[in-house]
Amino acid sequence: MYLRRAKECQQPYLAGIPMDYERAIEIWTQTYRHGLDHPRRGGTWVFVHYDQVLDGSAAARLGNALGAPVNTNFADTALRRSSPAGPVSADAEEVYRQLCGWADLRRAHTAIEH
Repeated sequence: MYLRRAKECQQPYLAGIPMDYERAIEIWTQTYRHGLDHPRRGGTWVFVHYDQVLDGSAAARLGNALGAPVNTNFADTALRRSSPAGPVSADAEEVYRQLCGWADLRRAHTAIEH
């Protein structure tokens, strides 16, 4: 999430959008807070963590929700594009921890780890 912003905003179609790290974190926080506050307005919601996709532990949950098997061979750790770029607000940290809880992530993460 953190460094992706810089890479994505270098694209010509985003050149005029003012963005910095703090604004990117605030947008991320508000977007996911909305999802946490209104998660089930229809359809099936499955929250998984990126690491769960990489290690294959999300496959069964996703497969059950989709009603189809999930091929786990597509996930490649070499494609990880994000790394920590700085501290986040307590609000962002709380949203991240709630998302990890919804994803049933066994190992606790902090927002700046990913």
